[in-house]
Amino acid sequence: MNIPGKIVEAFATARSVVLTSHVPPDGDGLGSALALVRVLRSRGVQAVFAAGGEVQANLRFLYRDDEVDLTPAGPRGEFDLAVSLDAATFARLGPIGDTCRKAGRFLNIDHHLKNECFADENWVEDAPATGEMVFRLLEAMEVTLGPETALPLLVALVTDTGRFSYSNTTPAAHRMAARLLEAGADPVMATDPIYRARPAAFLRLSGLALEAMRIEANGLIAHVTITPEMVRRSGADPLDVGDLVDLPMSVAGVEVGLLLRETPDGQGAKLSIRSRHWFPVNEFAARFGGGGHPRASGATIPASIDKAAGMILPALRMELAKAKA
Repeated sequence: MNIPGKIVEAFATARSVVLTSHVPPDGDGLGSALALVRVLRSRGVQAVFAAGGEVQANLRFLYRDDEVDLTPAGPRGEFDLAVSLDAATFARLGPIGDTCRKAGRFLNIDHHLKNECFADENWVEDAPATGEMVFRLLEAMEVTLGPETALPLLVALVTDTGRFSYSNTTPAAHRMAARLLEAGADPVMATDPIYRARPAAFLRLSGLALEAMRIEANGLIAHVTITPEMVRRSGADPLDVGDLVDLPMSVAGVEVGLLLRETPDGQGAKLSIRSRHWFPVNEFAARFGGGGHPRASGATIPASIDKAAGMILPALRMELAKAKA
């Protein structure tokens, strides 16, 4: 992995740093940032992660309150350095993007190869997780990892590789995991709150999602639409809804699983789409202004969820038929 010297130099010289990710952050964005926050603070640098609002309940165990700013536009003040992690487009930073552009220097560190390269310095690599890039960066900075830095990096790696089950899992990812365990990361602490300690309300919503799931295209597509009414009935946290995309992907024989839900402002539809083996969902999501990875992508569509489904599903059926022809 080729780490640009300007990236290392920027961290070495900054005295105040704001870090952020796409809004809301996932395990990779949050874990990568927290590792850097803790290393920087240990060196006397003022550092904070700007979450742009809320963080999913199953990720809140990772941080102390003083490490994360939850205001939508990020913390006030001037920063020597702003760092975007795990965000392929500037738009995904939300209002925090303006805060980043006002900093003395703006870095973009990401593992999505179709990154817009929107910062002053852009480091984009084909890695299983942005967390692996941060791990290599900390090596270059000659940081000795301890449990406090190893745990969030393990969360970053575990979540973006699907617990080492996705096709982006590499031998290097397993070697990194071994190093993190040697540094004191607790594998139970890194996974139990995320995968095995869900609130009852989330499980109720999962049941409603299973009832609403539809399978078509000779079993190649499984899709779920989550309505605001379903969220209200279950009492689930709306931030957790995106995790339900794993349900359609759990059906045997399905190549593409997708989840549609309303955006928080109620003005559009959010698409999460996954594939199992061969269909490039990032190219499909790009048709609707989105993107991501070949096996995991998303898009935001300025339409109701019903209208969005009416656009997405016929197009997906056609693309799958062409791919299978």
